[in-house]
Amino acid sequence: MTPRPPPMDPSRLERLLDAYGGDPARWPERERAAALALLAADPVARARTEAAAGFDALIALPQADASPRLRQRVLATIPAPRPTLGERLRTLFEPFGGWRMAGPAFAASLALGVAFGALMPKDDSLAPGEALVQYAQLDDRYAEFSP
Repeated sequence: MTPRPPPMDPSRLERLLDAYGGDPARWPERERAAALALLAADPVARARTEAAAGFDALIALPQADASPRLRQRVLATIPAPRPTLGERLRTLFEPFGGWRMAGPAFAASLALGVAFGALMPKDDSLAPGEALVQYAQLDDRYAEFSP
């Protein structure tokens, strides 16, 4: 059984008119019957509803179809969709043979970087970056130049 809404008072009817306008078909179904009962009993409420319906008619915009030329002009102003990350990566790797070449090259460089980092000495006696300089030189004669 649906609970019965409380009787409509003029202040609630005023809020309904402000929110939904003067057409009872747009009012919430739960409160429509009580509002219509108030309209039947109260001439002031009827006058407010008629005023709201008149205001609705005043502000109603005509529904007109746009001309094909206007429609084309509006659609021409819409920017082209931005490419997705996958599309941008695909265009980036196409000159290098696409993912078939770039994917393994990336994986190999990543594996070499991890392996090279694991092989670096963990000697704290070296100044920061000195071990990196030693590997960057890749020369056995590096010890000859060190002080």
